[in-house]
Amino acid sequence: MSYRDLATVSGVQSVWGLIGATFRHYGRDFPSILAASVFVQVPYFVLSFLFNHQSTATAPINLAKLQHVTSFQQLVKLEQQAGVAPQPITWVLMFLNLLLVTPLLYGIIVQLVLHERHRDSGGVRRVPALFSQAFHRLASAVGSLVLASLLVMFAVLAGMAVIGLFVAVFAAVNLPTGVVGAVVVLLIIGLFCVLIWVGVKIVAVIPVVYAEGVAGISAVARSARLAQRNAWHIIGFVLCIYVITTVVRLVLSALALGLVQNATGASIVADFLSLFTEPFMLVGMTLLYVNLRIRAGVSKGALER
Repeated sequence: MSYRDLATVSGVQSVWGLIGATFRHYGRDFPSILAASVFVQVPYFVLSFLFNHQSTATAPINLAKLQHVTSFQQLVKLEQQAGVAPQPITWVLMFLNLLLVTPLLYGIIVQLVLHERHRDSGGVRRVPALFSQAFHRLASAVGSLVLASLLVMFAVLAGMAVIGLFVAVFAAVNLPTGVVGAVVVLLIIGLFCVLIWVGVKIVAVIPVVYAEGVAGISAVARSARLAQRNAWHIIGFVLCIYVITTVVRLVLSALALGLVQNATGASIVADFLSLFTEPFMLVGMTLLYVNLRIRAGVSKGALER
């Protein structure tokens, strides 16, 4: 993608302009994007299937609920509700997905989006090389992701502590229950807004690591600077890309699960759909990062570096 192409998704356009750019880029580079998705995700899916086959093959799961499964994590929750206790390996696989699979795929997508030469010089054949480059920065990406997650956890704990303090004070002064309830609701809404604000600030952490070579606190600070004065743009785009991806997965799952009679089949269907929907969302998030950089006024050389 050239700088001129990237400039067409600048902040001057609406969120829908960025959504359209995501579809165009995804369609134009679909072979390379799908190859990257298969290269990174299929080994994880095979591992998940092998370790969880016995616990899911006979799970007494209601098929009506099964139709709404769109991820491995949702399947685990459904199994818990059905009385199937997940094994320790289940949690290991979930963390493996969060800390290895997704960051690696994200890193490859970032490079595919930012550097048009990857499309023109080898295409699909370049995916292993891009994987190697993404793996080289994986530790930085994971460290930055963990730091960002800790900030979210700190915000949650601080907010809960504040709410608990107010409840204790109100109980001590014997305020009416209705007043206490109303104040608690307002405090919870306030905490929710704070969490959205934190999420906006860290939205570009992973692309920053892979595109700019910074990590940790520097990556978080860089993401926060890019998000400055762009909160509504980020919130609108993230909501749109999430809704589009979720609706597509639900519709395709409902169609495919008509032929599935157990949880194992549901897991396979969900994994297969992830090969297409996960990279689509990551392309969109990468283009959002590009858009934020263009809004910040970077040069062509800095963007394609």
